Amino acid sequence: MRLFSQKPSKGIKFFRDNNLLEDTLEATAKFLHDESDRLDKTAIGMLLIFDNLSIHLPLCTKQFCEI
Repeated sequence: MRLFSQKPSKGIKFFRDNNLLEDTLEATAKFLHDESDRLDKTAIGMLLIFDNLSIHLPLCTKQFCEI
């Protein structure tokens, strides 16, 4: 979780590389929602806005809200 807080995209990559998270937007949105109490809110925002998910922000936000 500390890696995610410092470098959100590297944290997500670590989780995916270690089979802790599927490599899908839906799985990422569910992870962000389910772990939101433990994750840094600023890091979540940085991930959604500035990292690779930015091109999929509407879909990921929709998935996040539907969970």
